[in-house]
Amino acid sequence: MAEQPPGSPPASSSAPQNQEQHEVELADNHLAPTQNEADPETEVDATDAESVRSDDTASSLISLKASILDYRRENGRTYHRVSDGSYILPNDDLEQERLDIANHLWTLVWDGQLCLCPKNEGAKRVLDLGTGTGIWALDYAEAHPQANVVGVDLSPIQPNYVPYNCQFEVDDLEKEWTWSKPFDFIFARNMIGSFRDWDQIAAQAFDSLEPGGYFEIHDNLYPLESDDGTLTRDHALYQWSAFLTEALQKMGRPLTIAPYLAQVLEDAGFADITVTRRKMPVSPWSKDPKLHEISTWTQAAFLPGIEGIAMAAFTRVLGWKPAEVLVFCAHVRRDAKDLRIHAYCCTGKYCLYANRDFDAGRGIVIVSAPANVQKLKDVGKRLQCEDLEAQLPSNPPFHIAKVAGKGVGLIANKTLTRGDNVMLKSPVLVAHRAFIEKTPAAEQHLLLDAMLDFLPRVTRSGFLDQMGHSGGHKISDIMATNSFQVDLGGADGHHYGNYPEVSRYNHDCRPNVVFHISSDLRHRTAVAPSVEPGTELTISYLDSLGTRSVRQHRARGAWGFECGCSQCSLPKWEAAVSDQRLMEMDELEKKLSDAGARVTKKMVKRFVKLYEEERLEAKLAGAYTTAALNFNLLGEKNLAVKYANLAVRAGSIENGEHAPDVEAMRTLAADPKRHFTWRARLR
Repeated sequence: MAEQPPGSPPASSSAPQNQEQHEVELADNHLAPTQNEADPETEVDATDAESVRSDDTASSLISLKASILDYRRENGRTYHRVSDGSYILPNDDLEQERLDIANHLWTLVWDGQLCLCPKNEGAKRVLDLGTGTGIWALDYAEAHPQANVVGVDLSPIQPNYVPYNCQFEVDDLEKEWTWSKPFDFIFARNMIGSFRDWDQIAAQAFDSLEPGGYFEIHDNLYPLESDDGTLTRDHALYQWSAFLTEALQKMGRPLTIAPYLAQVLEDAGFADITVTRRKMPVSPWSKDPKLHEISTWTQAAFLPGIEGIAMAAFTRVLGWKPAEVLVFCAHVRRDAKDLRIHAYCCTGKYCLYANRDFDAGRGIVIVSAPANVQKLKDVGKRLQCEDLEAQLPSNPPFHIAKVAGKGVGLIANKTLTRGDNVMLKSPVLVAHRAFIEKTPAAEQHLLLDAMLDFLPRVTRSGFLDQMGHSGGHKISDIMATNSFQVDLGGADGHHYGNYPEVSRYNHDCRPNVVFHISSDLRHRTAVAPSVEPGTELTISYLDSLGTRSVRQHRARGAWGFECGCSQCSLPKWEAAVSDQRLMEMDELEKKLSDAGARVTKKMVKRFVKLYEEERLEAKLAGAYTTAALNFNLLGEKNLAVKYANLAVRAGSIENGEHAPDVEAMRTLAADPKRHFTWRARLR
């Protein structure tokens, strides 16, 4: 689970003294929560109480595996796949960067301390609820080498390399906790809005703590307020927090629980609950050096999160359109910053960079912030050091031809076998996501038209040959129809990249070509199942694992018409059989992802067979990874190694040779008995 923002009220033009409270409750026996309010202080709850852990049942923790990384994509952001839709905050790079900033902010608030309870020293077994990027758990583990720290979250977005005394698990904390050993310190931060039933969370925390253990919660109070009346109900900032409060209330995950947490903890059995409050101004109006520093970091953590915090809640629950959210959030930023700065209201934030010599004369143009332009220059230097043509066949293995009902497409010239490279292209036009999505159309079009003039003639012609779907401004339409999301890294790295040649691939729900975009921004396509000469080469723009009705719905939303590929055109009875297989695959995957479920070799083999029967050659990496992990969980060494090697092969084709899941499967294949999953289902 990602943390909630330190959301404190930003300043208006008159530099109002808006601020936010933090609460922390501490107690003897079990530590209680810390909450963050909208007035000048913060509370922390800590409590100490007796608890008993009698059972040693099998863990329900979900295995860290490739399918969990297939995040929900919505309105330009990614969200947790585990307990899909139940949590409103994204988990992408932008959100992760915000969480790390917020961690530093909380450390400043507490004068450099990671927690306020006595377990700031001497804890042996620590649980971090909703660990997010894992930064607090990592800091605690490094500061306390004698402690064993466990961080739990809905997504595996934590670092791969961690201290020996720190581990991360993927699980839904709203389900039954099944750790067999008690903890002596449980920590939670920015979890208000994450749970439906805080009584249940408090009770499970109590039961999971050893006698004398502590539970500490740090959080915010909503809606936002000010201590001098300068934040009014007419401000977009206040309305933002009020709408957020309304949406979470409708979801049954109230943001207004903080004042009642002390009673919740007491009802659960905690004792000696204490509350600590600190000031946290949102804008740097204070002359006090400490408050000035805190407010600077509060604003740094708040501004990047305004849209991400609101998008899912406002669109899913309140019925807003994404564009309405973006426009509203621009007003919120206005209130949250000095009104003399209009960074989100004009193209002045962006600079244009063009290089006609990029990638051996192919050329490139980027519109983005200066820091991202420098990153692109660095990519260009890397490409100059590589012979791209050596990675491809001497002659293109395809030709462009008319395809019935599709316009033009790519046709194989010869027999191509699984893994053969087809195309490797760098982008010709890269635009910052915020520039495309938020800049007023008139200003955006002027800059896009200028961008195109900087491309070499041949490249420019190839770009303009692409088709759009919506009409209107041609370059904008092409970018909206044919672009891929690319990431230059960092909190501000989200961009759209256009690869003209790739747009020649037509869609198929059972494609014979897979693609991925590497860190150097190159778009690589490779053959999935072998193809014969004369076969059209296709990629999938939809989720191939969806049933036909789901795929058709998404196609209508994306293109305005239903998909007519061979899979979607099956007779009704065949389509029904296919849908049944897909639903069975989904059910099996849920069982195979649950370490507490009863799993047999037959089930694992059936899971892989269903992928093969569904002709999902472009999705085999995930299936093989799941199979390898489960065979290792069952202590089937030979089968685990077999499928781990298959996963390495498939993953290298689908995601690149150095993708994290590929490296993970190489590790398993090398020594399955030393892998953390070995015989875990048999313990």
